[in-house]
Amino acid sequence: MSNLGEQLRQIAERQKLKLETVVRRTVFQMATQMVNMSPVGNPTLWLSLHPYTPVEIGKDGKFKPAGDTETRLKPPAGYVGGRFRNNWQYGEGSINRDTSAPPDASGSGSLGRIEAGIASWKPGETMYITNSLEYAYSLEVGHSSQAPVGMVAVTMANFQAHFQRALADARAL
Repeated sequence: MSNLGEQLRQIAERQKLKLETVVRRTVFQMATQMVNMSPVGNPTLWLSLHPYTPVEIGKDGKFKPAGDTETRLKPPAGYVGGRFRNNWQYGEGSINRDTSAPPDASGSGSLGRIEAGIASWKPGETMYITNSLEYAYSLEVGHSSQAPVGMVAVTMANFQAHFQRALADARAL
């Protein structure tokens, strides 16, 4: 009978590992989507409205800007895009508010940190994937033409697809 008990224990252990694999893969896939969707500073897209834009009433009766209302902004000397994309952080049990990662348009630093954190995750612990840069919220609510509907909301809407793919991967193990 102990042989059957051992076999059941092994089956249960394998299933536990598969469930942990599904969780880890789902979170990493979601993090990857958020990182890859993150805009990378492109100064050719930067515009600023003049603070005191004159307006006129159009033929439709609505107000509209009058004259030249946009100015191209110039990046600071030595500007390198990718600070936001490379500042996604993994936190276990609490939010990691670090924002010191250097710019990297590939986001590989973010993905490396997140992957290492997920690998150490234990069931019952809470994982946080966050970006605490001061302009993260603005980007999430559509401030960038590169991510007009943000990154987090879109990724959360795709949760089911990420979960199903991770589940299929775990079943193949």
